[in-house]
Order: sequence, then C-alpha cells, then structure tokens
Amino acid sequence: MYTRNLLKSIFTTAVLILAAIQISAGEITIKVSPQPLIAGERAMLHIINSGDDASPRVALPSIDNIKWTGGPSTSMSTSIINMKRTVVTESIYSFIASQEGKYTIPALEVKVGKQSKKTEALEFTVHPASKALQGQGSNGSSSENPSLDEAVFAKASIMPENQDFYTGEEVQLIIKLYIIEGLRINLTWPEITNSGEIVFREYADNQQNNRFAQPEESQERQNNRNYKVYTFRTAFRPLSSGTIKLSAVINTTIAIPDRQQRKRSMLDDDFFDMGDPFSRSRQIQHAVKANIADIKINPLPEVPDKMNFIGLTGNWSIKSTLNAETVKEGDPLTLK
Repeated sequence: MYTRNLLKSIFTTAVLILAAIQISAGEITIKVSPQPLIAGERAMLHIINSGDDASPRVALPSIDNIKWTGGPSTSMSTSIINMKRTVVTESIYSFIASQEGKYTIPALEVKVGKQSKKTEALEFTVHPASKALQGQGSNGSSSENPSLDEAVFAKASIMPENQDFYTGEEVQLIIKLYIIEGLRINLTWPEITNSGEIVFREYADNQQNNRFAQPEESQERQNNRNYKVYTFRTAFRPLSSGTIKLSAVINTTIAIPDRQQRKRSMLDDDFFDMGDPFSRSRQIQHAVKANIADIKINPLPEVPDKMNFIGLTGNWSIKSTLNAETVKEGDPLTLK
C-alpha cells in the first residue's frame, strides 16, 4: 500500500511539473556560415526556429553567382531552464558563391508546420580565395602570400609546335597543372570541349580516363616559388578542315587549414580525422582553366593523277634500297 501511494504521488508531481512548464514564444532567425566566407567554399544557410518543434522550410531564392547544392538537413534541441521549455529546430541549406563580393538573401517566407513566418533580409560578404591562402607561400612568409591564380594554374601546349596540320593528322595536346608547394588539393581529369569534329586517341592502360595517358608528376620552380606539376597528355585527329577552338578545365578542391574552425558536433574531433587532411580544413572549389591557342586544320592536297591515296596522314620518313649497286642491262632489280 505504501509503495502504491508513493508511486501515485510521484506521478502526480511529475504531471504538475510538466503542466507548469512554459513553452517559449517562437521566432525565426537566419545566418550564413562559416565566417569569413571564401569564394568557391561550401557555405551553409541556417534557418533557426526557436520555440517550435516543427522544422522550418523555404523556397530558395535565385541569386546571381550562388549555386544551391543541398539541403535541408535538420536538427532539434530541447532545454528546460526554470520551468521554461525551449525547443530549437534548425534547417541547413548548402550553397557555393562562385565570386567575391557582397550578397543579399532577400526576406524569406518560412513554413513552420501550418504557419508561415517571414525573415529579415540578410547581407553577407564573400572574400577572395587569396584571403584563405595566407601562409601558403614557399617559406610561409606573409610577403609571399599568393593569389589563388598564382597558387594553382595550368598551361597547355600543342605539339609539334608551329606546324601546319591537315585533316586526319594526329595533334598532341599537353596540359600541365601547377600546384604551389605545400598546398593540399584534390583534382579531377581535365575536361576538354571543342568546336570542331575530332576523335581522341584511346589509351588502353588508363582505365580511369582513356582519353589521357597516365599523368606524370614532377617539380618546377617558377616566379621564385616551388610547384608540384602534373602533366596530362592526350592526342586527337581532326575529321574536317577549318579552325578548331579548344578549352580545358580542371576542377579542383583546395584544402585550407582552418585555424578558426569550431566544433559542431561530438564527431568533429581530431580523433575522428584518421589522418585525412581535408577533415579539419576549409574546402574551396576552384576550376582551373588552361588557355589553348586556336588550331588551323588544312584540307588534304589534291591526289596526283594516277596515284592512289590510302588514307594515311602525318609526317612520314620513307627509306628505299636496291639489292645491287651495279647490274647488267636486262638483269632484274629488287626495290625495297
């Protein structure tokens, strides 16, 4: 009997406590992280709903030079202080701002359950990538802080140089990617677009991308800085005469150590990095473009009379020999 009365008393007390708890009034706030924000870096728009357990939802606005890349990811937290219960729900949308400058996210119509709430407009600044590259010079001195275009760049060349090309003749294209010493980077194979009809050579030993030979790695020094160099080689044959316009882009992800990074969860800890250089870094998406000169393709010359053209084009070296230096009239000769 005593135990039953005790349980009843505890239950009654718990109900009274829950009934006395006040739920704080709801409000919507928005913010952008991280700060400072770098052009090309993955950023997040946080929409925070305080005082309601419904996750906020919005229709994302179209903004020049901003690409929405994901979301929403949602979370909820609850706290009780002085009999006052506070619920905070958050929805996060990811985006990338491709260029530096000042941006404005207009006032947003936020759906929270069956209700609609409106936010204030939010202004924020996107800084050039060079701001994140401080200390990435050859010896780390501030006087050697490079711009992004100095830290990562590409060059392209056509081989053989200064040569007239003809329809069907193989053209070699070499793309060299320069990465300043000490910079951590993930990269992809070059993407080549063209304005003419061409056929690329297939490299059977490269199962990742058979348009290219296996890349070569070397070291070079340019403008008093040390660079790691990746060389990509490919070749193609034009199928018609005219001018071929080529462009090449290498998409990269640059890892910049973030000295101001704050932990966002229990898993955001050095123990979980497992040696991954990108896990505790700010990541900047950067497309590296290589300028390629226009290539003029000449039509094949007319085939001489009484000659057969078998379709081979290019620079050919022909060697012929006779089986004897002197012969008598009427004796046979062998020409090789």
